[in-house]
Amino acid sequence: MIKVPASLFKYLMDKGDKKYLKSHQTFGVYNTTRNLSYLGADLYSRSYYLDIYSPVDNFNGITIFNIHGGGYFQGDKDYSEIYCSYFVNQGFQVINLNYPLIDNLMDIDIRNQIYALVMAVNFIYDNRHKYHVDIDKLCLMGDSAGGHLAFMVGLIFLNPQMAKYYQLPYLAPITFKAIHLSSSMYDYVGLRKLANKYLYRGGISKIFSKHFNDSEYLKMNSPKTYVDDLNIFLPPLFIITSINDFFKEETIKLHLDLNKRNIEHFYHYEKSGDKRLGHIYNHFNFDLTEVQNINLVITEFFIKKCSQ
Repeated sequence: MIKVPASLFKYLMDKGDKKYLKSHQTFGVYNTTRNLSYLGADLYSRSYYLDIYSPVDNFNGITIFNIHGGGYFQGDKDYSEIYCSYFVNQGFQVINLNYPLIDNLMDIDIRNQIYALVMAVNFIYDNRHKYHVDIDKLCLMGDSAGGHLAFMVGLIFLNPQMAKYYQLPYLAPITFKAIHLSSSMYDYVGLRKLANKYLYRGGISKIFSKHFNDSEYLKMNSPKTYVDDLNIFLPPLFIITSINDFFKEETIKLHLDLNKRNIEHFYHYEKSGDKRLGHIYNHFNFDLTEVQNINLVITEFFIKKCSQ
């Protein structure tokens, strides 16, 4: 088994994201409020910035929070704007979030990421009138590692007892009506085992932080832990993966675990052999019928769940 450095993964992901951003256009015309610092004046860092994208005249009353992927240690909200703009063009308001990336020197791990994202939601709630954000019908979406984080954020607002572990000062009185996860990470403990096969020890710590050997840390921050807990309330989920998704087992495991608990959810496994339909495939290649179809179904899912 050939192992590769995590820095190479990071470089290739960042290069691909920048290339895609330069070569594609956003959907339609929309109003933007960019780079709002959601953790106060003392933290004017990109890590704590968010953008608000609002339809010009066809707002459907639903606001979506988007959490980007990137393996926990790479990525930026700007790389997700094209995908977010699709939903804005469909009539949604979208809040596009940054969060601090894993950094051992700065002692940033997934707990800091989840804390920051919950505080971003609190910030929007507290400033909803100032920034004209409708919070009556809220949804979440995330891709890859961002799907993991989105799931955890949604769980916290449904299960306030989780806030103590993350040392959250408060939770805004909101509930997310629906969550969409694209090629989401799910079993954090299992991911560590997978990483041991493909990454050097130093690379694993860059992705999972210096706590990667702490079983309690991995368990407490794993969505699987809460799906397995019969006393935890779960949000309505729409989960997707594809036959060419190199992390498809994560979504499949989530689907099977939800079935065990008889939790209603929507699951799509794209069977097309087209190599372009791989990891988080619905964020790219918008000219493909499969991408157009699934994004339309996701749109309908959000609308349906917010009308119930």
